[in-house]
Amino acid sequence: MKDTVFTDFFRNAGFRVVSSPSSDWVEMQKGFFISVPYHRLINPNNEELDALLESTGVIGLRYPTAVENYGFDSNLQFCRTVGYSLENLKRQARQQVKKGAMNFTVQEIAPEILLNEGLKLVINTCARQHRHDPKEEVEYWQKICLAAQNTPGAVTLGVIGEKGLAAFLIVLETTTAIEFIVQCSDEELLAQGPNNLLTFQATRRYLAERENALPICYGLGSLEETPSLDRYKIGMGYELEPIKQGIYIRKDFRWLINPYTLGVLNLIAKLGFSKNYRLTKSIGMIKRYLSQH
Repeated sequence: MKDTVFTDFFRNAGFRVVSSPSSDWVEMQKGFFISVPYHRLINPNNEELDALLESTGVIGLRYPTAVENYGFDSNLQFCRTVGYSLENLKRQARQQVKKGAMNFTVQEIAPEILLNEGLKLVINTCARQHRHDPKEEVEYWQKICLAAQNTPGAVTLGVIGEKGLAAFLIVLETTTAIEFIVQCSDEELLAQGPNNLLTFQATRRYLAERENALPICYGLGSLEETPSLDRYKIGMGYELEPIKQGIYIRKDFRWLINPYTLGVLNLIAKLGFSKNYRLTKSIGMIKRYLSQH
C-alpha cells in the first residue's frame, strides 16, 4: 500500500500536491516542487522531470538523490540508533536534557494549544534565526495546524512548563522512517533545555520505546548554510549522512540562472531585504543550482 502521510499532510494544509513515476511532489515554495518524503532518494530522468514541469507550469524541481548522482552536495540528518539513550548524546547536550527534565514535561498536545501558543514560538524562533517564514502568517499557520490535527500519522509533541508551551515538534510517521518536520521554541527558555528534552524524548519514542524501531530523519539539508543547527543535531546523536540534491529548472528559465543574477539578488539582500523569504530561497536555489556536479 502506498504511504501517503506526507501527501495527506500537505494536501490538508492547502499545498499543491502532484505525482510522477518516481515520487510525490509538494509545492512548498511558489513555483517550485520538492519530492516527498524527504528521506526517500530518487533519480528521475530528464524526460520525467520535463513532463512534470510542463504539466504543472512551475519553474523548477528539487529532490534528494544518491551521492553518486548529479546534484549539489548535501545531507540527510538521521538517527538510526536502536535503544537510543543519554549515552548517545554529546556531553553538553546530555546536560541540557537533564536540565530540561527538571523544568518540563513532554507530551502530545491538543490542536488548540498548537494553534494558539505555537504561533508565538514560530515567530520567536524565526526572529532568533534572523529569518522570515510563511508559517509566521496567521492564515498559513492555521492550515498547518489543521493538517496536523486531521492527518493520520501526524503527531504533535509539546514541552510544557510553568509558563505553558516552551517548544513543540510536528512529526510525520511514514512506514520507512519518522520525519521531524517543524520544531520551534521560546528563546527565553532555551537555557532551561526544552529543545534538547523534546528532541531526546521524541527520538526515544521511536527508537527505544516502540517494539518496531524506525530511523528518524531530522531534515533534508537546507539551501542555506545552517552550522548551528547541524551542531545541535550532531550533539543530540544524529549523523549528517551525505547525499546530493538535484535542482532541475525548466528550459525557458535556465538563461536566468547565472552568476550575474545571483550577484544582483545578493546586492538586493544587502540593501535591507536579507530576511525576505522568497529572496533568500531564490539566492540559495541559484547558488546550489550553479554548484551541481
